[in-house]
Formats: sequence, structure tokens, C-alpha cells
Amino acid sequence: MPQLSYIDQARAFIHDAMALISAGARESRIRENFTSYLRLMFPAGTRWVDTHINQGETTVRLNRHGSDVAGFIDNCIDNIAIEYEKNLSVRSVFEEGLRQVREYCAAFANKGVDKDIIVGILSDTINWYVYKIQGTLPGDGIYTQENISLTLVDELHVADNSVLSAEKLLLFLQKNLGKIGGRELTAEALSKDFGIDSIYTARYVSDIIGYVNDSISKNPGYYSLIEDLWCAFVDVEFSNIHKLSTDSIRQTYSLEFYISVIAKLLAANILANKALPPFRA
Repeated sequence: MPQLSYIDQARAFIHDAMALISAGARESRIRENFTSYLRLMFPAGTRWVDTHINQGETTVRLNRHGSDVAGFIDNCIDNIAIEYEKNLSVRSVFEEGLRQVREYCAAFANKGVDKDIIVGILSDTINWYVYKIQGTLPGDGIYTQENISLTLVDELHVADNSVLSAEKLLLFLQKNLGKIGGRELTAEALSKDFGIDSIYTARYVSDIIGYVNDSISKNPGYYSLIEDLWCAFVDVEFSNIHKLSTDSIRQTYSLEFYISVIAKLLAANILANKALPPFRA
């Protein structure tokens, strides 16, 4: 359950958001209100909150009627595209917002993002709709709002600013924007999120290798022992492993080291039966 101080801030946000929507405020004002409350509703350093705030109006390439054009996603968190509108109870506003969500999801697919991890969200900050791509993508490799199909996987409609409504909103945001508890624990999902070939792992590879190389330079004798044990563990003959370049050996070892760390973190979360908060050394 969220802390009481965060619930109080969420209640204040809901009150202001409802007042703005009722008054017919512009989309930008409604979005700014939500953004201004985000850091008050969640712990300091929450990554998805910082990303949401810092990546407003994200540029994306769209395919419209066969032409490649520039577009802007209201907010983007990794593979999550968020479209905000001023009042989703107005049908025409909802339909236009959903059209844009389809377009953004198509843009992600065109970039090569796996369709199973693409998420589109439509919201006026009080009503929330979460979509994923449905079925098989077209085989021509060009995806547009016309040939991509979305299915609704989650939704939330905040009716008042009660404690219960505030709690539901915070948990919903953690799940769908923070992706806490929002993915099934399967081998395929783990591979896409944390595997060596994952688009998310790629950004950390150089840091991982750098960490290993720095540790080796501090204690080369210990690394020599570890290298022998590691080679035996992966069933590579000692004579053959040294035929590889030093960089190749260390890169392979670094990736194995990364996987072992991820396995320990996953085990801790599974044993705790919940998503544990991030920590910093």
C-alpha cells in the first residue's frame, strides 16, 4: 500500500484534475497538472517518473499514407507511448486520441521493437486506457494506424478523490507506467527484458565490461584464478580459450557476470513475492 503522504498528494492531484476537466481546460494544462504532482506522489529517484517528466513531446517517425513524417508523442517511457487528451468522456476526443495511440504503436513496431512489449496509453489523467498490439503484424514490414490492431488490456476510471481512489490510481500508475508487476514471469518475457540480445541490455554492456576490466586491473592474480574456474565451468578447454583475444574473453565473461547478477535479483524478487524497490550502493 502506498505511504499516506503519497496518498494525500494523489488526492490533491485528483481534486485539481477533476476541476480542470470540468472547467474545459486545454490538454496542455491538464497534462502539466499531472506532471507537477508526479514527484510528490512517488519516492524521489523513481526512474519512470523522471523519464516521464524529462521526455515530454518525444520525436518519433510516423508513416502516413506512405510518407515518412515527424510526429511527437506526448510522453514516452521506454516502449510505452502515452497520449493525453483534455476530456475522454467526449467521444470525438477519445477517438482522435486512440488514433494517435495506434500511430505511435505502429512507429515503435517500425523501429523494430518487439510487438509484445509495445504499450500504448490514452488518458486525460483521470481516465486511463492501456493497449497492446493484437494479433500478427502485417508481413510487408510497414506498420500504420490503419493496419495495426490494438486490444484494451487495462483501464482505470477515477470517480472521486477518496483514499481508496487515490490508492488505486497510484497502484495503477506503478503497474502500467512503472511496469511494476505488469509483466508475466515467463522465460520469453525475461529474455526480452534482460537477455543479452535485449534492446534494454545493450545500453549497459559497455558499463558492465568497463566494471569487469577495472576490477581485473585492481587484482589481476585473482582474475586469473577466476578465469580458469570460469573456463572449466563453461566447459571450454584451457588451451582453446587462450586462442581467443583478451577482449573477446572478457566480453564473454562480462556478459556471463551480468546474467548471474540478474538471476540473483530475480530470485530475490521471486522469494519476496513482490517487486523490490531499486537500491543504490
